[in-house]
Amino acid sequence: MDTFKSFESELYTVNDQSFADIALDLFRFQAANNPVYKAFLQYLSVNIATIGSLEDVPFLPITLFKQYIIKSGSWQPEVIFTSSGTTSGKLSQHAIQSLEFYLQHSRKCFEWFFGP
Repeated sequence: MDTFKSFESELYTVNDQSFADIALDLFRFQAANNPVYKAFLQYLSVNIATIGSLEDVPFLPITLFKQYIIKSGSWQPEVIFTSSGTTSGKLSQHAIQSLEFYLQHSRKCFEWFFGP
C-alpha cells in the first residue's frame, strides 16, 4: 500500500480472507507515514518488521487524538469531527480527508451489517 488511493481501492474488495493482510498493510503504511503514530511506535520500541498479526498492532491512546491531528501525508482536512467529551478537557479530533469517501464507506458498512 503506497497511498490513500490504493487503500481506498482495496477497502471495497476486502473480505474475511483478505482483511488481516490489508489491515497489516495499512498498519505498515501508517507506521511509515503518520508522524504521530511513528513517534509513538518508536517510544514503545516497536520493531515494525516483527508485527505479524493484528493482535500485535499497538493502538494510539485517546490522549494523542486530543493533542494532535492524526493524519498521514500532507493534506488539509475537509472536516474535523470532535468527540462529545465526557469531561471539561480537550476533545478528541478526527480529521477527514474526503467527506464523500467517509460517507460512502460509512453507508457501505451500515448496509453490510444491517442491510440496505
